[in-house]
Amino acid sequence: AQTSDSGIEVTSEKGDNSTITLHIHADDNPFKGIMIYTDAKGNFTIPEDMPIKLMDGECTGVTNSDDTSKDHVQVDFQMAEDETKKPEFKLLVVRDDDKYWNDIKYQP
Repeated sequence: AQTSDSGIEVTSEKGDNSTITLHIHADDNPFKGIMIYTDAKGNFTIPEDMPIKLMDGECTGVTNSDDTSKDHVQVDFQMAEDETKKPEFKLLVVRDDDKYWNDIKYQP
């Protein structure tokens, strides 16, 4: 894992019904792979035309659906009605096979 700055910027918007829209932007270096996950109760949804898919299994998360270069992805997270804490999102970003960051955290 890299310890240098990832060049990734995460922003968010709050929508209706406890929905949070996350935007992940790359600097001048696009990324190939991404994983976004959270321990918060809720569900991710993916806007049309985003190269993202839901992760299988017990994990509440999404990952890239192809390895094309990306400079922006967007996902929505619908918090469960009984969730009381603010969600923290954890990101893993891959630029090349040997260049990745696995400690990016974001809390809206």
